[in-house]
Amino acid sequence: MKRVPGEQNIADALSRLIQEAEKTIPFEEEDDNHFLFSLDAGFMDITWEEIERHSENDEELELVRGAITCRHWPVGLRRFEVQKDNLHVLGSLFFKDDKSILPYQLRLKAMQLSHSGHVGETAMKSIMREFFWWPGMASDVVKYVKQCETCTTLSRKSPPVPLSSRELPDGPWQIIQIEFLSMPTFGSGLFLVPVDSYSRYLSIIQSN
Repeated sequence: MKRVPGEQNIADALSRLIQEAEKTIPFEEEDDNHFLFSLDAGFMDITWEEIERHSENDEELELVRGAITCRHWPVGLRRFEVQKDNLHVLGSLFFKDDKSILPYQLRLKAMQLSHSGHVGETAMKSIMREFFWWPGMASDVVKYVKQCETCTTLSRKSPPVPLSSRELPDGPWQIIQIEFLSMPTFGSGLFLVPVDSYSRYLSIIQSN
């Protein structure tokens, strides 16, 4: 064998191709255990099969299907109509762009799952918008967070400590308050000032 330096041996692209690729694992359409998506520790476990099943029985989405087909939007579907150019149907599934339009029966479940860990409104909206859409979803998220007892308790501010006045002593020199006073231009520049809480009489003592 004789070694040929790289600058003298320009290999063509085809010689660099991998001869064997990994076998593609087929997607089992009948497998209802695959997840639509997963977040962190897998808190989101809504499946396509679940969305499809509930979508088939969702009266509102069936009206949306008819409106998309006939291009006639009833008054009750105005919130869908404003997005009509972005809506499409795939079998029993409904989408706005690449976001799944959840049927009504799954919306509460999706909010419960995305609120795991009691994240705030902003984080929860971000999670939901990554995967789902339905008219008024942001408002529903805000309402859900405000109704969460744990979030309400944690966000409740502690009341301020009430002001209380100190009880006056019965006679002079029972309670003495002491302050240090710095005046560099006088004497040693440092003075001790005791004050009698009863009479308010003060005495100034120069520090050596």
